[in-house]
Amino acid sequence: MNKIMYLLLRLFKLVNLAPYLKSLLSMGKKSEVNFPNQLIPLNLEVILKGLLTSRIFEINSDWIYPYWMEKQLNPNDESFIPRGANIFAINTTHRNWTILGFPDFDEKGVVDERGFISPRYNSPSLDIFIKGGDFFFVPSRARKVVQKLNPVDGRVITEFDTENFLLRSSVFSLKEDRGIHLYVNIKGKKDGNYRIYFSIRPYNPESIIPVWEIELKDGIIFVNEDKFLIPETEGANLFISKDEIDVENEQFLNKKKEKSKYGLMTGGIFYDFSLNKDEEKTFHLFLPQTNDRINFKDYPFAERLQSDFWKREKEKELTIVTPDRNLNEIFEANKTYIKSLVNRNYITPGPLTYRHFWFRDSAYMVSALTKIGDKDRAGRILLHFPEKQKKGYFISQKGEWDSNGQAIWTMVEYFRLTKNKDFLAYVYKSIKDGALWIERKRKKYKESMGLLPAGFSAEHFGPNDLYYYDDYFGLRGLKDALFSSKVLGFEKDYEVFLNFYEEFKKDIRRAIDIDQERLGKRIVVGGFGRKIDASMISAFTSIFPLNLDLLTKEEVLNTYALLKEKFFVKNCFYQNITHSGINLYLTLEIAEALLYLGEEEEALRLFDSVISLLSPTFTSPEAINPKTLGGCEGDGHHGWAIAEILHFIRNMFVLEKNKNLYLLSGAKDEWFKDGNCINVKNAYSYFGTINFNVKIDKKSVVIEPQFSFIEEPGEIFIRMPADIDKVREGNFKRMERDYFVFGSKMGKVVFERREE
Repeated sequence: MNKIMYLLLRLFKLVNLAPYLKSLLSMGKKSEVNFPNQLIPLNLEVILKGLLTSRIFEINSDWIYPYWMEKQLNPNDESFIPRGANIFAINTTHRNWTILGFPDFDEKGVVDERGFISPRYNSPSLDIFIKGGDFFFVPSRARKVVQKLNPVDGRVITEFDTENFLLRSSVFSLKEDRGIHLYVNIKGKKDGNYRIYFSIRPYNPESIIPVWEIELKDGIIFVNEDKFLIPETEGANLFISKDEIDVENEQFLNKKKEKSKYGLMTGGIFYDFSLNKDEEKTFHLFLPQTNDRINFKDYPFAERLQSDFWKREKEKELTIVTPDRNLNEIFEANKTYIKSLVNRNYITPGPLTYRHFWFRDSAYMVSALTKIGDKDRAGRILLHFPEKQKKGYFISQKGEWDSNGQAIWTMVEYFRLTKNKDFLAYVYKSIKDGALWIERKRKKYKESMGLLPAGFSAEHFGPNDLYYYDDYFGLRGLKDALFSSKVLGFEKDYEVFLNFYEEFKKDIRRAIDIDQERLGKRIVVGGFGRKIDASMISAFTSIFPLNLDLLTKEEVLNTYALLKEKFFVKNCFYQNITHSGINLYLTLEIAEALLYLGEEEEALRLFDSVISLLSPTFTSPEAINPKTLGGCEGDGHHGWAIAEILHFIRNMFVLEKNKNLYLLSGAKDEWFKDGNCINVKNAYSYFGTINFNVKIDKKSVVIEPQFSFIEEPGEIFIRMPADIDKVREGNFKRMERDYFVFGSKMGKVVFERREE
């Protein structure tokens, strides 16, 4: 701790804090940046929200709260969190939501597990309550709820089955209207009179969000001066509750505009109606995601537009159809999700908490976007990468040294998949400057031993350290600069980058060898001189997505065995540094590496564990609470996780390895039943576009390929179930393990099966 800091503590009579502050500031290795200043506003926002939410709890226990708050406040629930020694009330048990957004538009909304809608970033939310003769129905307290997704067009459907009625809400965000359509159906199970409230709530799935003002003007309800709610169904009654009084008390003001003292205020609309048994009533509301002029469609037309839009989107997409319906729906849903996270210029790793840009998340997400066939959006995003480069440094957060390698790899990976040489030429200067920066940065400090300097943990591995994660991406960046210079014919650059690459590779390998000698184990830790801890997960990044020939298979599998022994919960990676939760996206990175290394069965076991923990709408938060199995950290709909799901499923069927093409590496034996089929269409690869059908019957398996090769693979490897007897037709060459190996001009293949 420096003298200025100590003098400030004395000035404010806080000298007693000096030992703790000194210890905190001394953690980790010396670095240019102790903590990225770009993260300060984000973390300060979380702290203030948590403090406000905690205070609101204490003086307003009679309010109806969203699902996560109801759970964490309930001492009889496993999600309960005591608040005495923790002054911040933050959602750490049920960070689960689903995006409500559409491609190429910056504003995104979310819907939580109980149909609770937050239409914009940091906006108040809309909830549905129903009053009957002797009950007041609250979704966040309901016991029977089913939430599901239409995987084709992204509509989220939430259903409640109560003693008195069935309630079904359907919600989606429509591009043409730039807003969210909510359609609600209620079906009576008994005769009765009802009042349904569409209530503006001063919170979202993360925290309290103050409601300062509600106003009805020109048929639109404004909240905090933003357009918030437009009732399409006639007969709506406006209500505004007294300040600090919740809707259930029905103490309404006879006003069209009201302000709140400290932001705890509710209002909205209600409808009174009667229902006989089996009679139905429907309501249509619109929640704008912009303050621009609104001319939204009626619900049937809006629903048709939504369906047509996503059908057009999917015409040229990668299509994978298998006998596993759940897998098909997961893939379709996540293709929709990743496109929905694209805004005008960039892609963000979440619609709420992580509505920001980072090169790290973008590397995985843009490459996934390209692999599913959306090369136009992926290319547009990449053309904005150079705008964030200063003096060679690709900056999303200062003090993180992985970003240059990530930016270069993502741009070059796009070229490998699209063969767009004009694009590569356009971004080459940016690639070259980025590669030169990597070389300068790794040689800047002697104590770094040729590695990139100590930096703030890129993947939440702890304080500043010499993280191999940064080096893996840096090395890949140099390798891709080398590749680009060769493709474009820059011979002098090629020689320079070749020397950079070979030297950096030797320096990383030397550091790893020193670590292994120190530990007496053939494993790879997370950073030079690092202990055995969860940061070892970074070793798998060198295999997927980077395909570096830096680590041996033995080293990777030894690291996996140790990681699984110490840091696995529910057969998934448990990140005990920072996240304190199960990381599905990092588990999938391990699975990808295992798939690439030929450990297909173990990779599939991990994948099955991952999909068992997805939400009913096939989403994943950044980290999962091991007790509640709800989200505990980061965005509740995590974009990086979306990308990893897409990467793994695609690579199960189409995988590039060692200049060869691998098909059906992740196919399961149970799929090969009489009458089943597998179809892969529009798969972008390093070799061109891959299409093939697999027809299965009791006696044979027939593969009919339609390959549009730009560069032919060396060989084609096809993984088949164990009961294949021989190849009856096709350019068959040999067997390798459970792969049948063919020449690149294999044509139609017919496998004969052994008789049972």
